[in-house]
Amino acid sequence: MALGCSDDASYETKHNNADSETGKPNDSETGKPDDSDTGKPDSDTGKNNGSDTGKPDDSDTGSGTDSNKPEPSPESETWVDGTTDLEWQVTPPEQDFTPKRAMEYCEGLDLGGHQDWRLPNLSELRSIIRGCPFTEAGGGCPYTAECLDAGGGTSSCYEDYSETYGCGTGCSLQEGVCYGPSQLHGCGTYWSITPQASSDTYYRVRFSNASIDASYISEQRKSGARCVRGG
Repeated sequence: MALGCSDDASYETKHNNADSETGKPNDSETGKPDDSDTGKPDSDTGKNNGSDTGKPDDSDTGSGTDSNKPEPSPESETWVDGTTDLEWQVTPPEQDFTPKRAMEYCEGLDLGGHQDWRLPNLSELRSIIRGCPFTEAGGGCPYTAECLDAGGGTSSCYEDYSETYGCGTGCSLQEGVCYGPSQLHGCGTYWSITPQASSDTYYRVRFSNASIDASYISEQRKSGARCVRGG
């Protein structure tokens, strides 16, 4: 039987514009255009290519090969104390040492472009105590590298032994308080290179309470090392 005009139109509507069973239109007439007219073309899409995206390519990113990324500054590794002109290691090693090993560590240190680091003497180590008047440089504690090096032992540092009582006490131990410059990291106990009259005892400073004491050399008595240069 021949189809009438209305039948032809119905046939085309079903077969050209929609699936034979669904109401979902085919590609040629659908509301989802082909690649050339889609809302997501390569050249005009809202999601642009690398040169125009909101996420730039490697040459402009904050990571990768960005030539404007700053290099770590020497100040992050070392700090110069303006009162003494001594340059200090900002972050000391986490491990503890005997005095001899502490000296070797500092002498072998390559930091901030310098290799002339050393373990500080007692006077230098006292110069970075902050907030404890008795043991700060120039404070009432009589122990200094100069008097201990004078050859008379500890007795060359004081006239009355009572003058030394506050050296080993320092200031009050408080949680979160460190008696050192804010520019330096770490709040441990650090060796000085200054010995007592006998070479098997060295002075050290405990920055958690700003105390100064002497300790015998042994594998059980280890402390930290904060290296210095200059002076």
